[in-house]
Amino acid sequence: MADRIVLHVGTPKTGTSMVQDMLARNAESLRRHDVLVPGGAFDHQYRAGLDLLDESTDDSRGAWDRLAAQVRRHRGTAIISNEILSRAEPEQVARAASTLGAPAFDVVVSVRDLGRQVPSGWQEAVKHRARLSFSAFVEALHADPPTRRVARGFWAVQDWPTAAERWGALTSPERVHIVTVPPSTADPDVLRTRMLTAMGIEPAWVPTPPQRGNTRLGAAEARVLRGINTRVRPDAVDAGAYAEFVRDRLVRAMAERADDPIRIRLDPAEYDWVAEISRRWIDDVRARGYDIVGDLDELRPVRYDDWTDPDAVEPAVELAAANNVIDALLTGQVAERNDNVDRFYEIARAYARRRAGRLRTVRGILRTKSRLSR
Repeated sequence: MADRIVLHVGTPKTGTSMVQDMLARNAESLRRHDVLVPGGAFDHQYRAGLDLLDESTDDSRGAWDRLAAQVRRHRGTAIISNEILSRAEPEQVARAASTLGAPAFDVVVSVRDLGRQVPSGWQEAVKHRARLSFSAFVEALHADPPTRRVARGFWAVQDWPTAAERWGALTSPERVHIVTVPPSTADPDVLRTRMLTAMGIEPAWVPTPPQRGNTRLGAAEARVLRGINTRVRPDAVDAGAYAEFVRDRLVRAMAERADDPIRIRLDPAEYDWVAEISRRWIDDVRARGYDIVGDLDELRPVRYDDWTDPDAVEPAVELAAANNVIDALLTGQVAERNDNVDRFYEIARAYARRRAGRLRTVRGILRTKSRLSR
């Protein structure tokens, strides 16, 4: 079995995609240092997490047990990074521990200030077909207990003290590492260095830099996407098609084409609310004696003076974002068609070469047979 398992259990929107991409791109290098990134393909750990949380789909059923078996066969350190594990219930944490079977666990919880997490949570909800406005989303988060599904989903993954407590039950407090996300103005490498420190990985072991990250929408782009979500019903575009064509392709292209997007930020009137929640959370984890990688004061929300209501986008700005959607669709279709044509000709040329090779072989056999029959 593995000597040590590092469990990076979220939270979402704290550089988790960057971490997972970094681990995947450097899996071979890490293996040379006895560090295993189990699962193989990029999304295998995600599917394993769904299975652990009893949310299996056909392609994820049994994925956790397969991942755990791979870890048990390894000698050294194994790293599992999956932000959805932040909402694991105690019995699911216990199952993870029993199936992984390691003598030592390190738990890593990456966290970001709630003032930035609320707008990011709304963007993610919209990218997953939500239609509600930003103000309605924030209002739903105020409910205690939350009644709307979107609010329950947000708090389930963003209540990082609870996630740290549940997963921290597997180990001692000093082996629970709270990694704070620095301000948006900081060098991106600061977060990467903090994550490597918490995981016990030397920077030289991950020479290939990460390239993948989450797509951030501006207010106008989010409004256009909400319109798409309202008009395109699930019975017309199923979840798989929406994920591929809207979330993975259209949203990314729309964000890349956005010209000076309007930042989605929390209404200044809401800052006292998130500041009070943040104060309680900071006091809670400080009292538990966890290892803090970064600075807990970075989790105190920062007020911005240049706030723009994301629900009040000017029609001309929304139209420009919608035009970007059309441009993205057109160029995407043309690029895909050209790629398909190129692949067709490549396959045709390969087929022709194989046929030519077979013909030469047959001719050779016939010539040999002719000579032997003389």
